Amino acid sequence: MGYPHIVKKCADCCQVKPVVEFYASRGRPGGGRDGFCKECRRVRDRLRQANRNKQVAANLAKDPLHYRRKKLVRMYGITVEDFDAMLARQGGVCAICRQPESRVLYGQLAALVVDHNHQTGKVRDLLCHRCNTALGAVEDAEFLAKALAYLEFHA
Repeated sequence: MGYPHIVKKCADCCQVKPVVEFYASRGRPGGGRDGFCKECRRVRDRLRQANRNKQVAANLAKDPLHYRRKKLVRMYGITVEDFDAMLARQGGVCAICRQPESRVLYGQLAALVVDHNHQTGKVRDLLCHRCNTALGAVEDAEFLAKALAYLEFHA
């Protein structure tokens, strides 16, 4: 496979290498190849990841809630203050089971999750992971009524 007789010049190291030494690039018409050879691409990607890690650390040092703020606004259109107000209104527990979150992530207790309507995007309440997952599996209210009848029948 490949075309070892076709060569290409790397835009970074300026060496002429067989085209198989360049990653295929889906973004290029006709299945073209990346402008950097595989070796240079790996070096560039490692440097980019190191810079990204430094930026993440700097953002978290300036504002520990930086990424949480961005996620809440981007995904749900709410602020951390809105989330905290919802949490206080619910007494720090899940809106369905009325229990605090028990799931542990990365060695610490996870926060309740924001439940929202996927069609409208409207934020409803905060739920524990268990209730959010169960609710996500429910297709509609009719299905939920049938499931409840089933459970009551077999109780």
